[in-house]
Amino acid sequence: MVLLEISNLTLVKDGKTIIDGLSLQLEQGGCYAVVGLNGAGKSSLAYTLMGLQDYTENGGDILLAGQSLRGMSVTQRAVAGMSLAWQDPAEFEGISVRQYLLAACPSHDTVMVSSALERVGLMPDQYLDRLVDRQLSGGERKRIELAALLTQRPKLAILDEPDSGIDLDAIKNIFGCIAYLQEQGTTVLLITHSPQMLQHARKAFLLHRGKLQASGSPQTILVQLQRTLPVAEAIPA
Repeated sequence: MVLLEISNLTLVKDGKTIIDGLSLQLEQGGCYAVVGLNGAGKSSLAYTLMGLQDYTENGGDILLAGQSLRGMSVTQRAVAGMSLAWQDPAEFEGISVRQYLLAACPSHDTVMVSSALERVGLMPDQYLDRLVDRQLSGGERKRIELAALLTQRPKLAILDEPDSGIDLDAIKNIFGCIAYLQEQGTTVLLITHSPQMLQHARKAFLLHRGKLQASGSPQTILVQLQRTLPVAEAIPA
């Protein structure tokens, strides 16, 4: 079953075409990856899917479970079942981890909140009463944001560079969370340039200057991505 269908999607910002006639499909419960060089349009695609301010599509359509998202706000898209974990998670002065996660959890279930924290590798007794502010590292805030997403159980989870700022031990928790989301029926879309992350995808899409250049197995797309990089910047396999 197709969960997400992007049809001829176009985004223009400041007179520049950022996403150029992009079309692709994601099936329910699968894990997919969008890769490309810096400036390829990867994060812009995530922001457009989520309906962020200044990222309103100029053409084409986005269908989630058969429902068009055109004209929908971020909140409406979240209610429809779409969630985004940012590459650079926000800080919330004066809000505890407990408050943040309970607000994100539709059932406001404290047990679910604690379980989500454990899944991302953070012990509830050490983190629930801490503030979601600059006293936490970027990697800790990123894992807390992922825990919030786990409690939401969305239809589509978009993870923008999920391993950025995460240490090697924590990356194992990220992989476990991706598997858990899929077990719950969530479709996962990874925005990444990491070969390690790419290996967890069922299918990958290579963007170049806002266009879909290729799609296929992660191994095939990694080879094609390597060919677009200067030798000095080549990504190790």
